[in-house]
Amino acid sequence: MRLSARVLIVDDDYRTARSLAAALRQYELAVSCVGRGRDALYLCSFYDVVLLYLEASDVDGIELCRAVREVSGAAVIALVNRAGVDEVIRVLNAGADDCLPTPCDVDELAARMGAVLRRRSVGVPRLAESVRIGEITVDLQNREARRAGATVALSEREYEVLALIASERGAACPRQRIIAQVWRRRWKGANRTLDYHVGSLRAKLGRDVIETVRGFGYRLGTPLPRNTGSTNELKGAGVCSAAAEDSKRSGITVWFTGLPSSGKSTIAKGLSERLRSEGRRVEILDGDVLRQHLTPDLGYSRSDRIENVRRIGFLATMFARHDIVVLVPVIAPYAAARRQVRDLHERQGLRLLEIYVATPVDICARRDVKGLYAKQRAGELTGLTGVDDPYESPVNPDLRVPAGRQSVAESVDSVYQMIVHRYPGLAAGGVCGLAPGA
Repeated sequence: MRLSARVLIVDDDYRTARSLAAALRQYELAVSCVGRGRDALYLCSFYDVVLLYLEASDVDGIELCRAVREVSGAAVIALVNRAGVDEVIRVLNAGADDCLPTPCDVDELAARMGAVLRRRSVGVPRLAESVRIGEITVDLQNREARRAGATVALSEREYEVLALIASERGAACPRQRIIAQVWRRRWKGANRTLDYHVGSLRAKLGRDVIETVRGFGYRLGTPLPRNTGSTNELKGAGVCSAAAEDSKRSGITVWFTGLPSSGKSTIAKGLSERLRSEGRRVEILDGDVLRQHLTPDLGYSRSDRIENVRRIGFLATMFARHDIVVLVPVIAPYAAARRQVRDLHERQGLRLLEIYVATPVDICARRDVKGLYAKQRAGELTGLTGVDDPYESPVNPDLRVPAGRQSVAESVDSVYQMIVHRYPGLAAGGVCGLAPGA
């Protein structure tokens, strides 16, 4: 039996974790290990399955199981020392997809993992219909690539490699994941074969289409337009073009969305302080200030809220293009408006991350930073998002932050760590662009 998935083992016994990881790799699984529950929360969003030793974590195992389920779409298989009926029920009620006693048979564990993966359909990456960056369009529905509207002939393997890299929407895709999912096996020449296919793609689409992330994998670059015979020359400075500058962009929009008083602004402020301490340029765009100076003509109807988000999204792209970290903690209650902003970024070849600050409404009401919930209860306010006006929670955000269950520092760190792991090239101190929700 061969599986193709990313597995995270959470166990503070390093030898046990390594032994299990080695046994599972025979099933063509990409396996990683962490020893701390907090590290698991940062990383679980990037894996298909989390194997969780409940008794071996630095935090309560049941609470960690619930937290992983809240912040990630990964399947959770709990490994417990005592597997009585009551314990199994408790673990499953905490959000686990399956539960096994330890020590467990590796073949049985792999079989159960395969069953969970089949039910959840995570063997195939969840892709949008197409991904565009510069002149390149990867049509994931029709399985083809186009440059400047012209179809580029690709082999089946070339397309699969390109589709996996494109599915990360500008983030780095690990080499091991590409090999496991495209070839479904590992062999001595796997890395060389992958390099050959990447080289072939560069020859057909342009050398700048796929960037190498040293020691990790590949990601989409920003391709330069084809040479049409004309150049823009700047005396004493060589050849220069807007597209050449585009290829150097590292701007990212990080969109924080959530209910009023969910903690968006507080997390944004903490993140900005951390990024500034590393020498990054940061700009916070406050929602109230934007309402006063950028969108004073807009009210709070559905159409006005959508237009408010659209304008803020446009402003975010302007900052992101210039490698500025843009933090904009506003609500963005409607999925359609958030989709518009993502499309706007994709058309310009810019990367966007959606962060859902998933604080329950009862906790938000207790915080009530601006007194909005009190006014709504007193009948002085109507149209409060999440109470008497709809809030459409993100279905598949890049990260869910359970801000009601952890400290501000932990919430800030989870966002920071997600960015570092998603974009390894930025971890060395490159400037990135971010913009929280509207």
